[in-house]
Amino acid sequence: MAKEQTWHITVDGAEHTVTYVRPGLRSGGAALYVDGGEGRLIRPRDGYLDEPIHVGGKECRFVLREYLPDVAVDGVFLDSGKPYAPIAPLPTWCRVLTALTILACFVLIRNLPISIVAAFIAWRGSERIAQRSGVAAEKKLRQCLAVLTVIWVLAVVLRLSGLLGG
Repeated sequence: MAKEQTWHITVDGAEHTVTYVRPGLRSGGAALYVDGGEGRLIRPRDGYLDEPIHVGGKECRFVLREYLPDVAVDGVFLDSGKPYAPIAPLPTWCRVLTALTILACFVLIRNLPISIVAAFIAWRGSERIAQRSGVAAEKKLRQCLAVLTVIWVLAVVLRLSGLLGG
């Protein structure tokens, strides 16, 4: 069943409506409508999206964080009331390093359940760090590298110690 969320925004005395429609079970095909006009297809990446939308000549931001939608007008989110802060992206090479760390979990840690948990922590940990808003890219980069380093050290220690079927 589709889920719909609507925001009412007043710009220069005129009422405008922004509607986000998402099909059930988080499948693709979500759409964003401004004043009932032509829908814009929305494709979040792992539940995150930060895009400009124009409402009555004013630039606002449509933001998804962990699949939760909100609209920021004049730097403030309408639903939460929190200040808007953009998401500073991590460099591509950091995402490549995350993928290599996930692969290393399965190569170095021979115990499948433990390697799955370690790979999941690498993936979700780096994604959570990457999608934090209001945090400088340099700080996020250090945090992401710290998480990946801990996982690499754990994998190498488990492999060298011969524990867990290594």
